[in-house]
Amino acid sequence: MDIPETYILFHGPLEEGDVVRLLSAWSWAAGPIGENYPLLVLGATPDSQGQIQSLLDEYNVNESVRLLPPISPVILPNLYQGAAALFHPAPVSAWGGPLRGALAFGKPVVSIEDRMVEAIVGPAAYLASREDGRALGAALISVIVEESVSQVLSQAALQRSAYWRPVDFTRGLAEAYSSMF
Repeated sequence: MDIPETYILFHGPLEEGDVVRLLSAWSWAAGPIGENYPLLVLGATPDSQGQIQSLLDEYNVNESVRLLPPISPVILPNLYQGAAALFHPAPVSAWGGPLRGALAFGKPVVSIEDRMVEAIVGPAAYLASREDGRALGAALISVIVEESVSQVLSQAALQRSAYWRPVDFTRGLAEAYSSMF
């Protein structure tokens, strides 16, 4: 894969509504930051690429978005580690896959105001309304352009994920189950 030196990662759902929200927000951010920080959209299957490509045309962001196919879980940590930020303007599962991946690598997260998202990221993300593409785009620009914002979110991400080591997780889960019985 041809991965640029600097980029923003999107690793989320690729249903049409989610891609429309993503590109609506990205269309606000692409002008100021897209040339130096393209958006990598991970997981674009051959079936979804046509639909996504037509939306890229519609939002006029072809030059600043790169579609990546699904990749091996072995390579995935490298993509997270190299990202300047994770952009995830979509709902998330209880386990928080992409959000937790970004936090574990101390990456700033820009996402939507959502109860589940907030529970996972705490103070380690810049959140905006899911319906406001302009606010999501502005949040992303702030994280990339304002180094102090990025640093604060990165530190919060590392603090938030500090106790996610397998031993600590196993111990905490055992304590939680023990307290119920």
